[in-house]
Amino acid sequence: MRDIETNEPRSVFNARTGRTAAWQKRNYELLALVDGKTGLVPDGLLEARDCPCCGVQSREFKFMWIKEGLKYVRCVNCGLVYINPHLKLKLIEKAYEDGEYIRDWNNILRSQEDLDIAKFRRLMENIIALLPYQYRELPPRLLDVGCSYGLFPHIALKDYHWQVEGLELSRDAIDLKNQLYAAEFEVHALKLQDFEKRVDPTFRYHAITMWEVLEHVPDPDEVLRSAYNLIAPRGLLCIMVPNLDARTNRLLHERSKTFGANHLQYWNAKTIVKQLERQGFDVESVYTMIADVNTWWNYLNFEDPYNGDLIHPEFTRAQAEVLASGEGYKLVAIARKP
Repeated sequence: MRDIETNEPRSVFNARTGRTAAWQKRNYELLALVDGKTGLVPDGLLEARDCPCCGVQSREFKFMWIKEGLKYVRCVNCGLVYINPHLKLKLIEKAYEDGEYIRDWNNILRSQEDLDIAKFRRLMENIIALLPYQYRELPPRLLDVGCSYGLFPHIALKDYHWQVEGLELSRDAIDLKNQLYAAEFEVHALKLQDFEKRVDPTFRYHAITMWEVLEHVPDPDEVLRSAYNLIAPRGLLCIMVPNLDARTNRLLHERSKTFGANHLQYWNAKTIVKQLERQGFDVESVYTMIADVNTWWNYLNFEDPYNGDLIHPEFTRAQAEVLASGEGYKLVAIARKP
């Protein structure tokens, strides 16, 4: 099976995919929100919150650092790291619906489609392995939440013959989906919570996927409750989020690109299990993907982690070691509704 990760120099990969230019633009946009005197985003643009993992169980947290004018904290009860206070919901939603950074990100995704195809096929194989036998023959129904321009639903439909639908808030992403896949499958411009209200109470999905979505929402529990309600008995919820315990994050801390205003919370294997179990799911599998070797190798050798040109001399071995230790860049959890 094709690898899901490139071993080219990080500087080359970032420039080739458009990440370098997008990050520069994003930094400029965020800087415009920061008060020059305090170094913080003004209170009027922010919303405070309890821990989004354990909620009312604890209002206590430990301050970690400030980045882009926002404060990062760790819950002393469950260990979740999150931004508190975060940008107001209306600012976040506007950015996802028609923000320029989202348009840039669609172009980045298109430039790395070969890697994402391999990644999505691997994820599909892992989902199928855990899907009840009676659902495999239907074909199964899948809802992909935050489907971007629809690459994953397209693969699930064309390669695996599943029935698929998607949810996506970005108008540009939906337009691109319509250009690429036309009426192949339907994408609804709705949040999951709003979509749930429109679904026939007798209709259920055999799997719901959320690839790099949950870290963007202020209230993960609200989203997980809607997912639970829409999943058939013994069906699966499959999520991917940034891994707090990634080796890159352990070494770079706030310098890691993982940490940014659009990622509101950060799970590790322990906290993602806690989050899912609190909403009634049985967690079947937790693992990591993408070792991000050349990023942290640059840093360990006194090069800029994202603009350095170093390639680990034993890339494949280092990649395997990182993933075996659970320090991959992305955290995947597959959970079952009882």
